Amino acid sequence: MRCFSIFPIIAALAGSPSLAADPLSEFKNELQQPKLSAEQRLTLAESITKHTAWSAGALAQFYYTGEGLESPNKDRALAMFELSAQLGDAYSAYSAFLGHIQGWSSQSDPSKAASYLWQAAKADIRQSRMYLAEGYRTGNYGLPQDLKAAMQWAYTTEVPPQMHLDMCLQEDPLYLSQHCVNEWVKPAALQGDAIASYRMGLQFQHGISMLTPDLNEANTWFEKAGNYGPALFARGDLLFAQQGNSFFTKDDSEQMKSLLFTAAQAGELGAFTELAYVMINGGESDSALMLLSQADIVGSCDAACKYQLSVLLENGEPENAEAYLQSAMSEGDANALLETALKQAPDLPETRAKIYQAAIKGNVTAMLWLMDRANESGDKEQAIIWRQEAAAFQDRYSQFELALHARKEHWYEASSYWRSRNEFSNRFKDDVNVLADSGRSEVREDAIQYTKQFSGDLKKRYQELNAQHDEPNYYLEHNRLLNQLKRVRFRDYSLSPWRIVAEAPDVPQIEAYNRTDKVPRRYKDGRLAVDGSWNPPEKLPFKLLANNQSVQQSHCGYLFNRATGEHLLIHRLKGGCRPEPSILARLEQEGAKKLVHNDAASAALFDDGSVVTWGGAMAGGSPILAASNFEDSAYQSLDDEIKVYRRLQANIVDIAPVQSHFLALDSSGNILLWGPMAYHFGSEIKGEYQALAASPDSDRFCALSRNGDVDCWDLGGGASPRVIAHNKARVMKVEGTFDTFAMLDENGQLTLQSIVMNQGINDLLPTIDKSKRWKKLEQVVVYGRLRTLLIDTDDKLYYIKPNHQKLELKSVHNTGEETLFITSNETMAYLN
Repeated sequence: MRCFSIFPIIAALAGSPSLAADPLSEFKNELQQPKLSAEQRLTLAESITKHTAWSAGALAQFYYTGEGLESPNKDRALAMFELSAQLGDAYSAYSAFLGHIQGWSSQSDPSKAASYLWQAAKADIRQSRMYLAEGYRTGNYGLPQDLKAAMQWAYTTEVPPQMHLDMCLQEDPLYLSQHCVNEWVKPAALQGDAIASYRMGLQFQHGISMLTPDLNEANTWFEKAGNYGPALFARGDLLFAQQGNSFFTKDDSEQMKSLLFTAAQAGELGAFTELAYVMINGGESDSALMLLSQADIVGSCDAACKYQLSVLLENGEPENAEAYLQSAMSEGDANALLETALKQAPDLPETRAKIYQAAIKGNVTAMLWLMDRANESGDKEQAIIWRQEAAAFQDRYSQFELALHARKEHWYEASSYWRSRNEFSNRFKDDVNVLADSGRSEVREDAIQYTKQFSGDLKKRYQELNAQHDEPNYYLEHNRLLNQLKRVRFRDYSLSPWRIVAEAPDVPQIEAYNRTDKVPRRYKDGRLAVDGSWNPPEKLPFKLLANNQSVQQSHCGYLFNRATGEHLLIHRLKGGCRPEPSILARLEQEGAKKLVHNDAASAALFDDGSVVTWGGAMAGGSPILAASNFEDSAYQSLDDEIKVYRRLQANIVDIAPVQSHFLALDSSGNILLWGPMAYHFGSEIKGEYQALAASPDSDRFCALSRNGDVDCWDLGGGASPRVIAHNKARVMKVEGTFDTFAMLDENGQLTLQSIVMNQGINDLLPTIDKSKRWKKLEQVVVYGRLRTLLIDTDDKLYYIKPNHQKLELKSVHNTGEETLFITSNETMAYLN
């Protein structure tokens, strides 16, 4: 039994450790201290011979309190608590943690506190788990910042309710977990918490967590948030998007202005610019200029605000206008990127780079500039890509031109689709007429032909257009006119609830999402047919409507490689589906060298050898597993818990999924494993491996060694491998069938083997021609499921699927009907 107390120390709270040069030697020397009582010296002398944590802890306590000494010596106390902790005492570990964060000594260092705090939390020392949760939440005490790990630890201890709520409110507001909504956010909202009320409004606005989208209910929750800026902006924004509708009244307009103005006063960046648009549309440019200037003075002027200031000032204050334009460009505003680029020589690499960035941010004029350059260079294929992109972003004229082009090329499906887009809108003729004034020749010619048929005012318009000449830089004027036409219209599309359907993908529909399990359907022109539950509400949907090519699948979404050079991630509206914003930005900018998933989490490998994860923490969505909360999978130290997290920052060459776990192969040939049973393998399998094979449906996985052997493991069976094949060149898991692995050797011969039933190819795939040779083996997505794709020496495609407990080899005839998504551009070429 312990005979000393550290209760006086615990009363303080906070910290992290580091050992003195030789604590045991110091310990022995201090036994000679004359001020210690004889009884104390005898007790410590007996225990030191046994090298116990108790004796070091006891001496640390004497140093801390000063008992038997002239005064306390916290330098020595910290060193002794560290020694005691390293000898296994959790109470001393907590004291060492406090010593580091409270600055007891010259050796105190908060960044070294983590391992001692983790040790104490593992032993459930009072308050230590709360500090560990806070450390993971904030990145303090030398811990990596990881919200999922923080929540896991918080659930295991008596964390104050406000801390639970704070962690839930730190989650992405559009993708709160059901637990957060039901247990913390909704109760706080009912108690009048403004932020929680706003978050509940978002749940109903977008139909998240299986709620039926309800704008009236959303507005009720926003109202409960009172004067909270984001809620005021959300209410004004809902009204802003409804302008032009027959039911939008004068009272609605006045309320919209009032809400946006109050939100702007509360510091909401978007409210300033949106209110300025309202003023400009109402002919109040001077008032808009005053408002945006005030926003700039108080530091609430974002990139869009600065671009609008540059437009409003360009005639009266050209120098200030140019400064605002450059500032907006540096902050990434698409209009500013385009307009600064248009002032440069068109053949400069920097010019094209800026215009490309504007295009992938959604600027239609930039897309048309790139289209024109492609046409000039004779690259008709690239020109069509950018024409399709402009049409997808609701450029009515591009939709019209694309319908004509598709008809000439006998692309009947695409012709019918794009024709329906401009015929559906009664704005098409108006758009063409307005854009004719930009000087863009292709638009003006059509407007001339249209007005030529009529007399009266239109005859006068015909004569006016016929007399015009191309502007020296008609792209600038085109961009300004296009912005004017679309300012309110574009805001429409970013609001939920609505579904994207093939018949009318640009029309908001106030109805519940189709929540079936249907997978997105990809057409040959890169168009996707998806229901609303696959459309993240923070993302404009236009990129769904053209140019999407190869795809990789997450646990509840898809990452598309686009013909325009960037990437698109779509996912379901539920917690855990959307990556953290910095990960999302990387995925859409860089794409993923490889993206894999299990049932509840995803992992992506980037070109620089780093790996990121998202989704369920206990399915590997956080490499910091926090599995120490479960006695049967407890790590022994903090280093064990975050070992994989650190290793995933670089030097990874391959990744693979396995039930509730992930595998990563590093450049040295070792396999890292994370998930709730990773402790069976010590989180690592050492060897010389070159490729991984696994899939989400199985708890078995294989690896191809550098000598050509295929080794396999069972998650529950420990770290001893079973060799199932020798000298194979490639291995791939067949989805959903007997834990079966497909292997392709260097001669192109296919072998299938089940590592569960030890079955061979004759039983599993009886219809295959054993003399047939294959050139490629990879995984693809068919009807939302991973399958193994085979390409033969004649470049014909087949995939393997289960059929009555056998495997069937199916030929790929029509990728549209098969809904087969290729996972690489290289293989995508076989379909063209």
